[in-house]
Amino acid sequence: MKSSTRYGFTLIELLVVIAIIAILAAILFPVFAKVREKARQTSCLSNQKQIGLALLQYVEDYDENGPLISDLFGQNEEFYVVSAKLNPYVKSFAIFKCPDSAYPEGASQYQATQNPWTNWMSNPSDPCLDLGVSKVGAAGFYSDIYPATDYRYNQSLKTYNGTGCSIGGNSNDTTHVLIYNSPNITSYAKAVFVTDLPTSNDDWPFYLPGAQGTGPMGRHTNGSNVGFMDGHSKWCNSTVMYPQAGNTNNNRDWDYWGFTWGDPSVQ
Repeated sequence: MKSSTRYGFTLIELLVVIAIIAILAAILFPVFAKVREKARQTSCLSNQKQIGLALLQYVEDYDENGPLISDLFGQNEEFYVVSAKLNPYVKSFAIFKCPDSAYPEGASQYQATQNPWTNWMSNPSDPCLDLGVSKVGAAGFYSDIYPATDYRYNQSLKTYNGTGCSIGGNSNDTTHVLIYNSPNITSYAKAVFVTDLPTSNDDWPFYLPGAQGTGPMGRHTNGSNVGFMDGHSKWCNSTVMYPQAGNTNNNRDWDYWGFTWGDPSVQ
């Protein structure tokens, strides 16, 4: 009767296999992470493309005017108000949410509620906004009316013609129309309508220690996605969006592109 002999792996062989697997994992995991990030960046870019197309449909319905935006003291814009106005044209709150965002309530909502001064979120039922009555209220960020918004809209499009509506009777908290058909726009292919929030080089949020720290280099690979007034969108490096970072003369920054007051090189 023959006896069978079974051979197993030696300890050295097992260690070699484990070492090879560890080396492969160290090589492949960063690649997988970059692929995932690229997929999220592409999804975000698609969102901005759809937001841009929603704007084009909106201005057709409203005599070449864009949606309302509200602000406090001429700044501190409520970008989620614009999202709520555009939502009927995309019919999905998810379009306004970046898959790379660290803020489940929306970066704009986070900015409005986590700042050194005040909670400036306006009630959507205010007659100036006329967006309906929220069932979840301020504690829930009015999230049944305001989409969680991770994007900002270009403040250069705001009108300052004295016709703004005072929200809650507060003259410091007013609405403005985002003008689409403006003599100040020199190129709709260059003028930005929407970009990431926080944008490259932003002090976020207002010098407070936030998830992205102060002056982030953009949400996507040291840059930001950008949607333009003509409906196209693309990724831009932070050095392109802020070529004069740290310089008081900033007329080549992204919010000057395609406007008469921008440097001739970006008009």
